[in-house]
Amino acid sequence: MPLTLTVRPDRLVIGGTATYSKLPADMTLEYTGTPEGAYSLTVRDAQSGVGVGCDSTSNRIIDR
Repeated sequence: MPLTLTVRPDRLVIGGTATYSKLPADMTLEYTGTPEGAYSLTVRDAQSGVGVGCDSTSNRIIDR
């Protein structure tokens, strides 16, 4: 897993040398990664703040 994910102005999500997907304009992305491969990822609706996420410790999709 990459250490960071970046959302470009065109909403394309990139991390390291990989390109992932376009994030809808009304969504935000929160991501942290470690050199050991652990990660936490959350995608939120920008207006309501409702989010879903996953992390390497639970390996499940959860409400956040």
